[in-house]
Amino acid sequence: MDETEPVALCATDAAILMERELRQAGAAAAAGDVEGVLDGDVRALGLALQLGPGAAGQALRAILDGAAALGRQPQGEEALAALGPALVDVVERVRESEGWPGRLSAAAMEAWASVAEDVAATIGQVGLALSLPAERRTGLLDGARRRAGLLDEATGGGFGLKAWLEEAERWNV
Repeated sequence: MDETEPVALCATDAAILMERELRQAGAAAAAGDVEGVLDGDVRALGLALQLGPGAAGQALRAILDGAAALGRQPQGEEALAALGPALVDVVERVRESEGWPGRLSAAAMEAWASVAEDVAATIGQVGLALSLPAERRTGLLDGARRRAGLLDEATGGGFGLKAWLEEAERWNV
């Protein structure tokens, strides 16, 4: 994965680029191209967090859809275990850059960054759990279920994380 470089874009161009990255990551997920998913999702989430809540929500839903497609692939659990931390890292980089949209309060965007970080951590945790033998998954999956429940409660079920996790548990039995 390449290091990201700051680029000055107007909001419209950034939104178009974010959507393109999400489409490419989705196609990569369907093809089992882990690097393509990592690159596209990381770039898309970085842009989304700088565009605002609507874009962040759109990106997170698309990332979860792509993660589901990736998780169904052979060795998908390993890909999810890599994707989660990569997404957490981009959230931290956006936080450090304070690249929040000027029209929104830093507190509002920090809340969205926390949601994005928790969704990303859940993806990684599920990937790690599914990479373990079935008898050793319980603790990690229980933690992921708790986090998913809290996120669904906080977002009004906007990401359907509990349902995503239930589906994920059937990918690799």
